[in-house]
Amino acid sequence: MTTTDFATDRVKGLLFGLASVIVGLALGIWYVGVRIVSADEIVPATALYLQVADLGPKADQDSVRSLENEGFRPQVMARGILIGPFSTHAELEKAQSKLQSAGVLAVETAH
Repeated sequence: MTTTDFATDRVKGLLFGLASVIVGLALGIWYVGVRIVSADEIVPATALYLQVADLGPKADQDSVRSLENEGFRPQVMARGILIGPFSTHAELEKAQSKLQSAGVLAVETAH
């Protein structure tokens, strides 16, 4: 192997390495971009929720239907029904007040 062949092989290796890095970065940027664009909803890191008492499976389903009819977005979780997320304390307090006037006890919780 001559010095010229060695230099040529080194340049080819460097170019292949550089091309691999560029392709990897392009794929990474594409993936992150798709994840950002496809996000349905931006939820703050400290999202606020209201938690309604756990009343059992049958009562929970009835409660969920009733809460949906009132315009809330309830979610049945292992520890009860969560309503939210709320981005501000004012929104949470308004919903809590509306629930209280309907006779539903809901306490603030972070999820």
